[in-house]
Amino acid sequence: SLAVLVAVLSTVGCVMPKSQDLGKVAADHGLVNMTTGDGTPLAVIVSAANRHDVNFLLPLVFTRPGDLIFGALYTAILILIIITDLEHRLILHIVTFPSTLLALLGSFFVAHTNLKLALIGAVVGFVAFYLFFLLGQFLFGPGALGFGDVTLSMTMGAMLGFPYIVFALVIGILLGGVVSLLLVFTRRRARRSYIPYGPYLALGGLLMLWWGAEIFRWYIT
Repeated sequence: SLAVLVAVLSTVGCVMPKSQDLGKVAADHGLVNMTTGDGTPLAVIVSAANRHDVNFLLPLVFTRPGDLIFGALYTAILILIIITDLEHRLILHIVTFPSTLLALLGSFFVAHTNLKLALIGAVVGFVAFYLFFLLGQFLFGPGALGFGDVTLSMTMGAMLGFPYIVFALVIGILLGGVVSLLLVFTRRRARRSYIPYGPYLALGGLLMLWWGAEIFRWYIT
């Protein structure tokens, strides 16, 4: 069954065109309306599996069948979120809420977490970034952080579980802060320019999804 899954992932990656990003693929095929957010959650998620370079690497990262299946789904979801936030400044609830439920289901089949830790992770992710959301509103006014960042953190918490979600958020915040400072310092962005934060959070989630055990082991030792 593992060999079949690897073949499917590789085939999906090969047949999808390199030149199209995930957000455009979903929109072009009518899977999601980037303005309204209307669409089929499962179709949106499945369409994200068009990054063949990532698909080829997944079997090297995830060795257990359950980890590979859900790791591939989580990877597709997070890459989809990165693209749509960069290009359309949107993190769609129609992606994050179903993905959270999927991740809670997946907690029964993956090695790095369980249902209890996934629930704790989802709550920690939501509460932590909801507080940042409120702080941003207070300090900088509406639009400092979108509520999509809050739901993304919840989704990542369900995917990664506790305490991996804490590491993912810290990595994402540090990445976002460093890149934002560099953009302002090099005058490519003004101090109050919009800089999407979701991609950095999702990148932190991907790093913990792929190498969470190694990062956690490095930290505690």
